[in-house]
Order: sequence, then structure tokens, then C-alpha cells
Amino acid sequence: MLKKAILWVLAAVAVLAGAGYAAFQLSPWLSAIFYRVLMDRGGIAIAAALDKHVPAGVTARRDERYDTNDPVALLDVYFPSS
Repeated sequence: MLKKAILWVLAAVAVLAGAGYAAFQLSPWLSAIFYRVLMDRGGIAIAAALDKHVPAGVTARRDERYDTNDPVALLDVYFPSS
């Protein structure tokens, strides 16, 4: 009985691993979502920590929308104040 349960669990893990691998290989969508979540984690805190390194005389315009159809299409622009 235990041996049969272990085989079922191993089979389920193999099927899930195969499906995950296929999803990453066949469609860029899942890979893009995974990468975005991975890269967004802590990004706001890192950007705030780096603010102190912006030199004097530089103006920042944050969260400039560059695509009105995409709510997260935002850009930070830095340029000389003069």
C-alpha cells in the first residue's frame, strides 16, 4: 500500500514537472510572468535606496506613462536641471 502511494506521488511530481517544463518551452508568457515577479520583488525598495546617489543638478520625472493602453508602462526620466 505504501509503495503504491509513493509511486502515485512520484508520478504526480513527474507529470507536474513535465507540464511546467513544457509550459516554459512552448510559450514565452509563463517565463515572462515568472521573470517579472522575480525582478519586481524589492524593486521599489532598491530604487528608493539608490535615490541618494543621484547627483546634484539632476531632475527626475518619475512614473511617466509612455503607453496609454498599458497601466504599468511607466518610465523614470533623469535629465540635467539646467
